[in-house]
Amino acid sequence: MAAAEGPTHHALADTWVFWEQRAKNVDKEPWQERHLQLCEVDTVEAFWTAFTLLPTPLQYFGYDKTQAAVIHREDEKNPGQLRCSEVKQALLFRKGCEPFTEFKNAAGEQVNKSRVDVRMALRRKDDVKDAMEVWKEMLLMIVGGSISDEPSIVNGANISDKSKANAQSWRIEVWLNVPDSSPAVGAMKKHIERTFKKR
Repeated sequence: MAAAEGPTHHALADTWVFWEQRAKNVDKEPWQERHLQLCEVDTVEAFWTAFTLLPTPLQYFGYDKTQAAVIHREDEKNPGQLRCSEVKQALLFRKGCEPFTEFKNAAGEQVNKSRVDVRMALRRKDDVKDAMEVWKEMLLMIVGGSISDEPSIVNGANISDKSKANAQSWRIEVWLNVPDSSPAVGAMKKHIERTFKKR
């Protein structure tokens, strides 16, 4: 009798890291220190596990800023203690690339050179479901390599709450390792517009 096979895992082309950007706890806290790596994913199954278990944008931001969640996680500077703060951004980045404009690789070259953004107005609560679906689909396009004919130019993406007093909105930014002048950036913008034009 043949030995039973273990569960099948479908490898992603790259390893990706989920991050949170938290509100600052103390004055003069460097904003880089407010970014927390949550977990790495390198298979389809690991991605879905993480995506399902981590808070959704709605849980992070609330609908009108009055329902924003306070996230409790271990304080990496004070092991054994909890840090309680609101989350300003949810992010997914390629392993080895950090979500800072100033981030440089080992050769000293700037890695994050441009961004493509998608703004989503939340005029009704039903719009929140659509916005969360756009975020999910954007991440799937990124890890699956279908966001561009040149998927290696994508470093990651983030979603943030850009709501104002009387206008609720979220914004997704896709971070790229090529400048705005690159033809690949224009092609990606058109692809994203076609994909989400009905949203």
